[in-house]
Amino acid sequence: MAHAESDDPIDRALFGRSGSSARLALGIAGASFVAAAVGLAMVERLHGVDVLVRPVWWQVGALAVVAVTAVHAYLNEGLIVCWLLAFGPLFGVSAGLGGAVFAEMRSGLLATVVASAIGAGTAAVLLGGVGFLIGYGLRYVLS
Repeated sequence: MAHAESDDPIDRALFGRSGSSARLALGIAGASFVAAAVGLAMVERLHGVDVLVRPVWWQVGALAVVAVTAVHAYLNEGLIVCWLLAFGPLFGVSAGLGGAVFAEMRSGLLATVVASAIGAGTAAVLLGGVGFLIGYGLRYVLS
């Protein structure tokens, strides 16, 4: 993690200006992982998996991830922190859905975790990167 206040522009761009804000963002990512996994399980149990196939769930989720990472990038910068902030809820959702899919295929736990991590990591780099560019761009334009 970065120091409390970093003067190095590369360090600031990757990890953010404030280490405490970066740690808070990582705590939020962990909490959003739990919330996404539990929320997905509740929706599956109450309404069935077919509800989750509707595109509006994924569009709203992607927009929320981009918005949260853009706010973090505007307030604190930090590309890697934005990626990790996006990874939390995406991994929660993909692990929940991946668990259901791999249970049907009778794959092991390791295959489920690896496939979920790869899918969530790819989506986190894309969505977190877009959010970072929006937030950092707004910060640059408005300052």
